[in-house]
Amino acid sequence: MLGNDPKELHWHSLQAVDVIAKFETDVKRGLDSHQVRTRRQKYGHNIIPNIEQRSTVQILLLQFKNLPIVLLVTASILSYFLGRGRFWLLFL
Repeated sequence: MLGNDPKELHWHSLQAVDVIAKFETDVKRGLDSHQVRTRRQKYGHNIIPNIEQRSTVQILLLQFKNLPIVLLVTASILSYFLGRGRFWLLFL
C-alpha cells in the first residue's frame, strides 16, 4: 500500500497510523537523537529557503509572461478601441 518514495505518496488520503508507520516514529516520544541526525543528513534541516523579494512593479510585469494574460489584455484593448469607434459612429 505504501511505496518507498515519499514524493509519490498522496499524504492527504492516508490514515494517521499509516503516516506514523511510514515515518517510523513514535507519536508520544517523537524521534530520538540518532533518528534526528540520520534524517538531517538525508533530508537536510527543516528550514524554509529565502525567496528573492519582488517589488509590486516586478510582480505586475511578470504577469505578462503568461500567454492567457497577454491574450486577455490584447482582447480588452481591441474591444475598447473597436467599441469606442462604433460608439462615435452613432452620433454622425
